[in-house]
Amino acid sequence: MSAYATLLAFHIVVGAAGLALGPVVAWADAHTWPHSRELGAWYLGLVVAVCISACALVFWRRTDLWWLVPVSALTVALALLGRYAVARRGAWTHA
Repeated sequence: MSAYATLLAFHIVVGAAGLALGPVVAWADAHTWPHSRELGAWYLGLVVAVCISACALVFWRRTDLWWLVPVSALTVALALLGRYAVARRGAWTHA
């Protein structure tokens, strides 16, 4: 398997894990589950991994999809904003 295919497989697996973990993190936060902070950290790590691998895939072979790089940066920024909003109880309306 080529390095590009390996990176693409990593991107797909990490993205699927992030999609599966997202609702779990939202549920855990809404129900004040004691492990919601750890799950949130894992989710943020998955988002960052997906965004980094997406940028690498774009720069490696699909430069015509350059516009996905700012979308990726915005995705990480919004995930960080959500993490910050969770840390400040009652601040969801401002985020």
